[in-house]
Amino acid sequence: MSSVKAYIIPLLLALTNLLHAQTSANSGGGSLNNTTIAVDYAVGQVAIATLENQNRFFTQGLLQPDPLIDCSQVQINTLPDSFILALDDGQLSFDPLLNDNLPFEVKINAVSTPLVGQVTPGSPGNVWTYRINEPQFSGFISFSYTLCPILCPGACDSSTVSIRVVSGIPNVITPNADGVNDTFDPLQTLRELGITTLPKSFNILSRSGEIIWSAAPYRAWDARNKKHYVEEGAYYYLLLMEDGQVFKGPISVVRYE
Repeated sequence: MSSVKAYIIPLLLALTNLLHAQTSANSGGGSLNNTTIAVDYAVGQVAIATLENQNRFFTQGLLQPDPLIDCSQVQINTLPDSFILALDDGQLSFDPLLNDNLPFEVKINAVSTPLVGQVTPGSPGNVWTYRINEPQFSGFISFSYTLCPILCPGACDSSTVSIRVVSGIPNVITPNADGVNDTFDPLQTLRELGITTLPKSFNILSRSGEIIWSAAPYRAWDARNKKHYVEEGAYYYLLLMEDGQVFKGPISVVRYE
């Protein structure tokens, strides 16, 4: 059964029962006018507010599991995630649910607290944020999260997110054609750190925030803006990975003759 049908059927059943109960509760009988229906999937509730003969009625109830779904057979599969955070950036944006097998709509039931830093979960489909609060820290931090299908709240699964905090990505290049440090290649550094995720896009920005160079598919930056070398100075890089992780930070172009 499709996940769409899995939500529509119990919702219709709940609405039918609630409307019937509401009509019965109205001793005057007749049709219900100005009916407002509100559904809150986050808590699995449906509410109906009606206005009949200037009297307001309100009722709510829990969305029950779809009677056509055997919740004992419902399974979601959360998979572990590994990310890397450059200490000089201080913040990591990521979505640990991207690699999870979630055939049903889920809610985040619990997130543990890491020993270092702070995690701000995003709702399903949105990015999470991790902020480091120890300027001298380097190493691994981890935390766990639990997801539960909304219509089968007992079929939960948990997984772990590991974040490796490193001192930073080398961010100075000297494009003088001597074959040493002529290009900026953050992906190579990430590979050396064990990050195997594929890059999605790679941008270089000016100090004013203008994109002056872009590469998709990925290639290292040789300090050129199209065909010409950029001026010596400070710039900014933005590397977006296929799993939603973002690496960003300053980069300096220094010329040695």
